[in-house]
Amino acid sequence: MMKRDELETLWRDALASPSEKKFDDIAGSVIELYGSDARFREHVKNRSARVTERTGVELDPDNFDLESAKAFIADEIGFISWKDLINEVASPGEKPILFRYTIAAMDRGDFSALESTIGPDRFHDQIVSWFDSGVFEGEQETLDEIFAAACMLGHAKTAEYLLDKGVDPYAGMKTGLSGFHYAASSGRLDVIKLLIARGVPMEVKNMYGGTVFEQAVWSAVNEYTPQHAEIAERLVEAGAIVDEGYDEWWEKQDVPDHETKERIANVLKRHAEFHRKIAEAKKTVTNAEAQSDNRLLADSLKDLGNILRGPPFLRDKANAVYERAANIYKEIGLPLEEAWVKRHIGINHEYAERLAEAEKYYDESLALFREHADDDDNNYANTVRYPAVIKNRLGKREESRELWEEALRRYEEMSQPLGVAEGAAWLAIFAIEKGDAALARDWFAKAEAAASGAQDGDTDKWIAEVRTRLSREETGEH
Repeated sequence: MMKRDELETLWRDALASPSEKKFDDIAGSVIELYGSDARFREHVKNRSARVTERTGVELDPDNFDLESAKAFIADEIGFISWKDLINEVASPGEKPILFRYTIAAMDRGDFSALESTIGPDRFHDQIVSWFDSGVFEGEQETLDEIFAAACMLGHAKTAEYLLDKGVDPYAGMKTGLSGFHYAASSGRLDVIKLLIARGVPMEVKNMYGGTVFEQAVWSAVNEYTPQHAEIAERLVEAGAIVDEGYDEWWEKQDVPDHETKERIANVLKRHAEFHRKIAEAKKTVTNAEAQSDNRLLADSLKDLGNILRGPPFLRDKANAVYERAANIYKEIGLPLEEAWVKRHIGINHEYAERLAEAEKYYDESLALFREHADDDDNNYANTVRYPAVIKNRLGKREESRELWEEALRRYEEMSQPLGVAEGAAWLAIFAIEKGDAALARDWFAKAEAAASGAQDGDTDKWIAEVRTRLSREETGEH
């Protein structure tokens, strides 16, 4: 008696290495399995209307014969008739039979079946091979759905590859869900991390009107995986919008896993507290406006911006508020307050990888400090540090080096060992790059001494990295 896994083996082999005999064998096996496997029989019945529409062959559930089986197989692979399928086998075109099946599977949203046919271990290599050989040319819709499939199935490497090739992460939504929604639904944490890191928008709605976060939370109740709690946490930390009252809804849900229920409840409570703080800060802004008190208004806007830039990091909204505060500080003649706000606008741009914008605001902030601040101002060193960092990231190494020298001097004057350690370590790297080993050792000795007094884990890691680099330069290892 034919078994489902035996048919799947025949199917994979025929698609990978097609022959008329193999498909004839599959047709006979389909008839046999139809008669013995109720689940498979139901699957065929569910496809019968589609098969009839596409092939013109009427499938009689009580008389599933060879013609019916062949029509079912042809449609499954994307052909309108058995004859067309066999002709393609005899005289292959530019696109292999397996790819023709892929087009059909993606059109149906049959993601898991495609993975099963290709093989989970072969999935990534097969997609890359097809892309590199040009098989996807003219098949953008299929490629878009492949991205969604990769996300649903947890193929983060494939999803990353397709993003690098310019695939729109929201183009493949024929099934009503994007790849991001599928990753949230099926608990694919690695894919979620990738899409967050790539800045893929989280607020696009699926066919049910749900965002990625809402998909994750719904699935934690209805399609639970152990990864759903962390997925929800990471989405909120990355700035996912959570509607007010969501915490109350969550409390009423029957969640399969107690820890998941608690972790997501904590996320939602923190978010509710976040909304409460925003509401209070906005009320203060409104009161300041009513009093026509510009200093109070600017300070209130700055406070609101500080809340918005914290978790869940609504940095663009924070910047809009900060801009208004900066303009008011400028109008009322408070340049150092204006500089502080502009520096934090720059920080938000830097987090969003808008480096040129970050540099602009850092430079404006520093210019204000140079004109108006006293040398012993605690903020001065940090105001120098930020453009030093960003100019280095933009490849402006000499400008960065000069700023780090100034920042280091100011950190030393203010007895701030963390700043001294960071600045001296960067200057050691610049010296290494210039081939001045003696100067690099001097700077590194200063960095190491400052770090030992700071007792900060992140600084210690940074110093260790610079130590390794210096050692490699001295020994000639690169």
